Amino acid sequence: MVDVVLEAARDLTAFAQDILDLGKLELGEGLRPEELDLEALLRRVALGHEVLAQRAGIALRVEVAGPVWARADPVRLRQVVANLIQNALKFTPGGGHLTLRAATVAGGVRVEAQDNGRGIPEHLLEAVFEKYAQVPAERTEGRRGVGLGLAICKRIVEMHGGRIWAECVPGGGTCIRFVVPGVVAEPRGLAGG
Repeated sequence: MVDVVLEAARDLTAFAQDILDLGKLELGEGLRPEELDLEALLRRVALGHEVLAQRAGIALRVEVAGPVWARADPVRLRQVVANLIQNALKFTPGGGHLTLRAATVAGGVRVEAQDNGRGIPEHLLEAVFEKYAQVPAERTEGRRGVGLGLAICKRIVEMHGGRIWAECVPGGGTCIRFVVPGVVAEPRGLAGG
């Protein structure tokens, strides 16, 4: 019984935090952009979710194509990546995998979270980024959120001048990608350090 109460309290706390975050973003809370090494950021966020992934029996990998530097708010970008990991863990069955990738592309850098879970129905690929939108319960692997995580991700990415979208993966699963401004070359003073 205590476990049930603790789980409900954690869910309520997460819901309240999501509401507060979305409110701050909608009020136009400013970003504090800086030059970020995306590989380091992705690995740090992945490491913070490794225990959850192991408990769910999901392999969590990070793949980065060369040095990838973004011009972004590190706190908010970590929040986006964490939300993408948490969503993938909900929709991927044990024995599955989640891969985080980053690469430099024309106009910025692209980050993606690709899983081999149950996937988002094609007709909901755009709708999942709206407030309180959720995929059907039968597609989740456990706890469900309240439908604010991807709405928060969308707002943060758009505040950076970027865009976010979801695609179905052939054979099952989902890939959520976002693009934000990049840094043309590795920032001075950071090479080799």
